[in-house]
Amino acid sequence: MTNAELLQLVKYYTRNDDGSDLYYDDTEYYIYLNLAQIKVAIELARKDLGYFEEDATINFVDGTQEYALETDILLGKVRGIEWVDSIGNFTKCNEIKKEQRYIRDNAASSNDYSDVKPDFYITGIKIGFSPKPTYARTPAIRYVYLQKPTAITAGSSGDTNELPECLHELIALEAVMRARGIKDDDGSQELVSVINDVRKTAFSALTDRTIANATTIQDGDPESDLGI
Repeated sequence: MTNAELLQLVKYYTRNDDGSDLYYDDTEYYIYLNLAQIKVAIELARKDLGYFEEDATINFVDGTQEYALETDILLGKVRGIEWVDSIGNFTKCNEIKKEQRYIRDNAASSNDYSDVKPDFYITGIKIGFSPKPTYARTPAIRYVYLQKPTAITAGSSGDTNELPECLHELIALEAVMRARGIKDDDGSQELVSVINDVRKTAFSALTDRTIANATTIQDGDPESDLGI
């Protein structure tokens, strides 16, 4: 479906008894569609990382310890953080707690660590390195993260939704549930039952693709979790 078709489906299932739209402004519908899309995307990411994995790099600046991560990270997951040495070789970095950075920073204060792999720590939406880089390098770090799906807006109404097509109805129904103020544990049990059936069918349809052999992510995954 296109995003416009998703919007129309949500409007259809949430219209008032007289046939009028539940909301006068499409902005409300887009809010619920995007909340629903993120929920479905998270469900998909937990089954198959391949739909959302993107590469990113960080350039070291002399004297700068912390760097901003990408702003569109799904599930707060950053994976495969590697350091690039002076001849272009990649080595996986070790994660430390932020307070541990002082140990290596103090030890490195009088040394040239431009060819010593740094450790990393996550703080909020930033990543820090220890010892603090005392050199510039482009790129110095590469990592993999899960990228959020593009937001559904009026400007993207003509675009086909980027999640797998078998999940489009599920996105629409999840948005309907939010627009009508229904939670999983109350409200219209009939709608909840329909959504659960659609969810089961939709994710079963993906099995033939790659999920059977996909890289998956579980709660408590040892890779870095930003807690977003």
